[in-house]
Amino acid sequence: LDLEIGDFGDPVTDDGLEEAIVDAVAAANKAIVEYAQKANLQGIYTTIVVGVYLDGRLYYGWMGDSRMYVINNRHEMITLLTKDHAKVTRWEAEGRIDEVEAHVHPEGNEISSALGGGSNMTIDEAAERVRQDIETQSAQLYRDDTVLLTSDGLIDAQTDAVELYKEYIGSDKDEEVGQKVLD
Repeated sequence: LDLEIGDFGDPVTDDGLEEAIVDAVAAANKAIVEYAQKANLQGIYTTIVVGVYLDGRLYYGWMGDSRMYVINNRHEMITLLTKDHAKVTRWEAEGRIDEVEAHVHPEGNEISSALGGGSNMTIDEAAERVRQDIETQSAQLYRDDTVLLTSDGLIDAQTDAVELYKEYIGSDKDEEVGQKVLD
């Protein structure tokens, strides 16, 4: 839909749009948990990334390791907007591992937040967890920008990640080996 501010009444605030994203994700989580309960499943989980574009700004939210990028071909730039909710991402931020290790770490797919749950989780618990774990932000978009929303694995789908990790660690984190891994 091509909408303008004011098409539905009073202008929406930045905080209001981000809260609407949280509400939508919480509603999706409620449906997932209700399904898990009806099917008596121990746990079903998924990641999410969602965006709303309004008046030149992109408002977005995410949980897990689904990602959102802004691609600008004219400036030859790709900007990652989200930060994975993953153990390895946290370790890199804390300085426990470097960028190369994080790129191919064997535990790279272990995430710290996701939608879903199991038959033992109440709907209220699921809603509260989403409200605590989801991150929301906004970014200015320009005419040449393209937004790409991805599931886990679009960029880092490397079948040889474990071998690359071992090679990098075995080389005592040699800079040339590190560049090979990143390339």
